[in-house]
Amino acid sequence: MLGFLALYMPRTSVKSQRYLAAGLLMAMLVRTLGMRRVLLGLRPFVYKLLTAAKAAYDTQLRPLLDSAQTIQALQTTVAAKDTTIDDLAANVANLHEAARVQRVATTEISADLKVQVHNLKIRLHRTTERAAQSTEALQAAVASKDAAIAARDAAITELRTQVADLHEAARVQRVAATTISADLKVELHNTKIQLHRTEERAQRDMTELRSAFSTLQQEHRALDSRATSTAAASKIQLAHAHHENVAVKGLAAAAIAALADCRRKHEMEMEAAASAAKFTQIQLFQSKRVLAAVAQEAISAQNALRDVTAERDAMAASTNRLASELQAAKSHATALEAASMVALERERQARLDTTRAMDEQRAVHQERLQAARTQHEALQNAMQAMTNRHTASLVEAFAQLDDADVLRARAHSARVSQLVVRDVQQSEHRAQIRTLQDALAAANASRQADAEAHAEFAAMMLQRDRRISDLEAKRGEYLSTMAATKVAVAAVQLVSRATLPPNIAAVRRIVGEAAAAGASIVVLPEYWGILGRHETDKVGLREALTTSPIAAKQPMQHCMRELALQHQIWLIGGTIPLECPSDATKVLNTTLVYNPSGDVVGRYDKVHLFGFTPDGNQAAFDEARTIVAGSTTQVPVVDLPCGRVGLSVCYDLRFPEFYRAMAPLALAVVPAAFTHVTGEAHWEILLRARAIENQCYVLASAQGGTHENGRRTWGQSMLIDPWGKIVSELREGEGFVLGDVDLDVITRTRRQLPALDHRRM
Repeated sequence: MLGFLALYMPRTSVKSQRYLAAGLLMAMLVRTLGMRRVLLGLRPFVYKLLTAAKAAYDTQLRPLLDSAQTIQALQTTVAAKDTTIDDLAANVANLHEAARVQRVATTEISADLKVQVHNLKIRLHRTTERAAQSTEALQAAVASKDAAIAARDAAITELRTQVADLHEAARVQRVAATTISADLKVELHNTKIQLHRTEERAQRDMTELRSAFSTLQQEHRALDSRATSTAAASKIQLAHAHHENVAVKGLAAAAIAALADCRRKHEMEMEAAASAAKFTQIQLFQSKRVLAAVAQEAISAQNALRDVTAERDAMAASTNRLASELQAAKSHATALEAASMVALERERQARLDTTRAMDEQRAVHQERLQAARTQHEALQNAMQAMTNRHTASLVEAFAQLDDADVLRARAHSARVSQLVVRDVQQSEHRAQIRTLQDALAAANASRQADAEAHAEFAAMMLQRDRRISDLEAKRGEYLSTMAATKVAVAAVQLVSRATLPPNIAAVRRIVGEAAAAGASIVVLPEYWGILGRHETDKVGLREALTTSPIAAKQPMQHCMRELALQHQIWLIGGTIPLECPSDATKVLNTTLVYNPSGDVVGRYDKVHLFGFTPDGNQAAFDEARTIVAGSTTQVPVVDLPCGRVGLSVCYDLRFPEFYRAMAPLALAVVPAAFTHVTGEAHWEILLRARAIENQCYVLASAQGGTHENGRRTWGQSMLIDPWGKIVSELREGEGFVLGDVDLDVITRTRRQLPALDHRRM
């Protein structure tokens, strides 16, 4: 037992070594002298030795064994904590990286949101400006409408005065007609009586002449009888009888001549009486026509007055409705602005709340950090106290340990201190991670709130844009109702030369004459600038489209702009050659529309290119050689004072679907240069067909004459009404046709024959 104890007793001190040596000596003595004798002799000594060994074990060896087990457990715990700390450090690094990425993303999102909010504010400002401009335009339109209503009231008053004058004139005419009719009746009665008396005198004269003629015939027969009975008488008696017979025949001839004169006089008197009666009837008929015309004018004036009154009432109702809509639009705009301000204020408040919450969270985190620091200091103090106590408790054991044990104990103490420090750092990292998680949650909530506010603001802006579009559409309808009932239009007819200057001079002269005649809309013909000797001549004169033309570079555009400005007219400039972006060797055959301010408000590039083969062989005329066709997706319509106007050029006239795509129209314009062959056969028929089909006016401006290149164009510029009737026409040569586009005629035609509403295709 002593040997076993000696083997496993730790070598901790000199005293222990002595006990160990004594034990070994005793073991040797027991083995040498015999167990029993030695034990019996050494029993007191052995008991004392065992007691001392047990006391040494209880006081020194057991605490050391417990400390060794504790150290081993602490080493295991430290290793596990090292692994856990490494994992936590990796997690903390990942969280730091994620937090950095999230901060970058949050910063980018915040920047994007700021940019979006700035853009939305800019859009809101622009929309507000557009709404203000629309409001001002509507107010100006309402003021113009009021002025128009006042002018129409004045016109109605003047019309009423004219109607009263017409009524008075009609009354005077009726009185005069009654007087004339009575006088004519008396005169007719007297004429009839005189005619009857003349007929009676003529009958009496005829009776007398017939009696005289019968007497003369009887005398002649008596003389013949006497001459026959006295044939044997002497020749002297026969000659005398013959002379008497001749005298009697002369008397008969004189009687017959007198009777013929009487008949002629009677016929002349009858003709005079018939002429007087016919004149009287004509005067009566003319008086009746005058009365009917006066009555019709009075009825027309009453109808016009009633229509004007109804139109004034409708315009007043429309004005009131538009005023209410304008007020509603203002209210809606104010509400939208208020809602926008509320949304912005709500967003600002949400950001302030988010900032305040983040500040509060930051304060809480600061408090938690301060508490963690305090707790850390307390833990450090407690750890320091525990370390001091542990150090104090181990000092005594260290006093009996050797150098290696001291080093192991110190390393263990340092490891424990490191574990405590890592625990504190881990607690701090956990607190920072929780802080970052809270900040990320707050950022996500703020981002969600910003997204909701952005969506709400976008919806409000979309609703406002739709409302503004509706108001602009209604404004267009309102302006269309303000169009004049009658608008004077003119079509210029030219015989264009092969060079530009004389054509510009002719256009300036004729457009000036048309404007002086009262035309508000003037249309030029196709190729008004040049009809060259060769088809390629127009390519050399092509111009680039510009809003500020210069006479030296864009002479045709400069001329049209100056004419529109000078005469304050709407000018539809026929066609001019413009540059083609896709082919430098060809041009676009383009119609430009200028308003009275000289601005281009409409454009149409000719779509259908003319090709004509008179003899069936090679094409004698082919526009595709020098012209590029325009886009087929365009619908070439413009709004002019007479309403919706469709633009077309020459060969387009043969394609009715082209005009039907632009319907409904108030006016279709056709600048053209029809050849004499095709024009003579089809020009008027096609124009009238387009007017009848679309129930609108058609204004055709043509080239009409023999040109310097030998080509002969048909001419026949004309204005046709919706019923297909030619209002005005110019056969050939330079000049213009003038007429009115009457919206009432269009309305009446479409009301009487609503063909456009009956379409099924």
